[in-house]
Amino acid sequence: MISPTADVKIQKALTSRTQQVVVVLEDLYQHHNASSILRTCDAFGIQEIYVINNRNCFQFDPEKSRGMERYVRRHVFEGPNATQSCFLRLKQMGYLLAATSLRPGCVTVEELPIREKLALCFGTEEKGLSEEAHRLSDCFLRIPMYGMTQSFNVSVTVALSLQALSLATGPQGFSALPPEASEMLKLEWTTFKSHQDETLEMETLHDA
Repeated sequence: MISPTADVKIQKALTSRTQQVVVVLEDLYQHHNASSILRTCDAFGIQEIYVINNRNCFQFDPEKSRGMERYVRRHVFEGPNATQSCFLRLKQMGYLLAATSLRPGCVTVEELPIREKLALCFGTEEKGLSEEAHRLSDCFLRIPMYGMTQSFNVSVTVALSLQALSLATGPQGFSALPPEASEMLKLEWTTFKSHQDETLEMETLHDA
């Protein structure tokens, strides 16, 4: 069992959870970025992230992610054709692939078709998205910048993109999860939270 407070928190989070927007991460390797992105996705109600491990391995710091890895579902693609496999899978699911880029022809977040299914794609810390990712994307996305810096840290880029997209949707927000998916997620979260509370209680009694 979980406390009434925890139950209310879970119910509130579920009402804002969405699969309309997903985040794609290609070859991230810095733990603090991975941890920060997990927290950001949870904060904006993003339920699904797609992780591509070509050369690097996506790893997070459990202390810095603060348990959010339990609430954001990760789909991992590995191997020589990981980027292609991931991008084609998302296309088959009806997602528009928007690649963050510095190339000509970029649009801002506000110019995206916000009522469509969107996959926001972000690349490695050093060089951004690969040539393959650019080739398979439907459009290029940029965040307007006015200083000498050309790009943000990837975790900052994810946060700014999701914030801009959330503001652009207005009061209506993103499409909610289907009822059956929401119920399955509630059961999963409740089970985890119940186990977490039991573990904390046992540790407290042991310390006492």
